[in-house]
Amino acid sequence: MNLLPGTPVTIFAPAGAVKPEELKGGIGLLKKWGLKVEIPADLWDRERYLAGPTLKRAQRTRSYLEEGRVLWAARGGFGTLALLPHLEDLNWKKPPLVLGFSDLTILLLFLWDRYRQPSWHVPTVNFLPHLEPRAQAQLKALLKGKSPFRLKGRTLREGQAEGVLLGGNLTSLVSLLGTPYQPDLRGALLFLEEVNEKPYRLERLFTQLALAGIFSEIKALILGDLSGLSPSEYLSFLEELLPLDLPVGYSFPFGHLSTTQGLPVGVKGRFKAQKEGALLFQIDPEGN
Repeated sequence: MNLLPGTPVTIFAPAGAVKPEELKGGIGLLKKWGLKVEIPADLWDRERYLAGPTLKRAQRTRSYLEEGRVLWAARGGFGTLALLPHLEDLNWKKPPLVLGFSDLTILLLFLWDRYRQPSWHVPTVNFLPHLEPRAQAQLKALLKGKSPFRLKGRTLREGQAEGVLLGGNLTSLVSLLGTPYQPDLRGALLFLEEVNEKPYRLERLFTQLALAGIFSEIKALILGDLSGLSPSEYLSFLEELLPLDLPVGYSFPFGHLSTTQGLPVGVKGRFKAQKEGALLFQIDPEGN
């Protein structure tokens, strides 16, 4: 990613409804970074808890993608899933770039699975002001292509693997299972995070992934923040669900955290889990 000063960035809302005051801080930060923020007039549309009727949200999202815009999601919530049937057979003039997390996981995975188009798992605009100064600086460096991703965590199962980095929000991924939009995760480094879920709900979600055969297809599992829970609240059931030969890391700095770091979706990475700690980093074009 290389968003130089002056790059036009369109704020879009494919999911939950937003209010101007919710985005003020995030938009101000993007402008401070030198980006040219574009705010469509229909950004503030609302129908129930959604940012407008499904068809209208789908049509404008399709138009933005086909125009090859840089799109930064205003917020997550719920609503992206219903757009997918309207985003088939996209024909863009130039590749778009989509940034966001949470419910946007659905669109990020769809773009890779159907079009092999990479995107970025980074905080939505409404979440940007919640980042600590250091996390803001890291994100800014990532946007400008000055700093490849390199994240440290802890090890549950030792091992190492290379593959395409795919993932995002756990609930969003599970919502795709059994649909025509379930992503092909074979050989992937799967990263997952979650927010506002109790331990038993997390266990239900992970159990569904296990029964769907996902953990037998991937090369590694990388866990970020899971609803602010301590590892002791989820590692016990994970150890029962995961294959013994699957490298697994946890407590990585991504998710709904003030210290969260950005990750690409659809970019090749390398994962190393050793007794002293786990590491996830980008593989450059030369394979290093």
